[in-house]
Amino acid sequence: QLCGSEYGEEPAEYALEFSGLDWRKLHPEFLSYHYAALSFFTDEGFAYFLPAFMIADVLGEAGNADPVFHLTHGLYEETSLDLTSLNPAALQASGLAPEDLEWLQESIQRPSTIDWHAYAMRRFAGFRQQERQAIIRYLEYRAAYNWDFEAKKIKAALDSYWKPSLDQV
Repeated sequence: QLCGSEYGEEPAEYALEFSGLDWRKLHPEFLSYHYAALSFFTDEGFAYFLPAFMIADVLGEAGNADPVFHLTHGLYEETSLDLTSLNPAALQASGLAPEDLEWLQESIQRPSTIDWHAYAMRRFAGFRQQERQAIIRYLEYRAAYNWDFEAKKIKAALDSYWKPSLDQV
């Protein structure tokens, strides 16, 4: 069971692409091409294929396949984005159509119905201590080398969940 979502065809397509594959044999180009797969896997599929994405990233061959978001989202305080504070001329110059700007503003103002913290807690619950330690080392590596402009979010996720979770396994 790899398909963790019933929204659209994309989850089922990823399930078909990854079905029967060994994470240890996946080429980084395959992972880069299928970079969104981690968003659509079941918790078990996520845990199984995550090491391939992490290794490809550390080797600098992951392309678009960046697992940091999937290991930190829901574990840090979200900052809100207010489009009204952005320069209208800059928004027009961005090439976004007026209806896209309107949709974006409405999306930001609409409260999310998803509890991302609860989602993360459920998704990470099955990791064993050794897997958690590997995730912690990976996230520390990403934060220390500033490969990611979101080092503060990584550190917040490490402090709020990953490091304390070692004592709970």
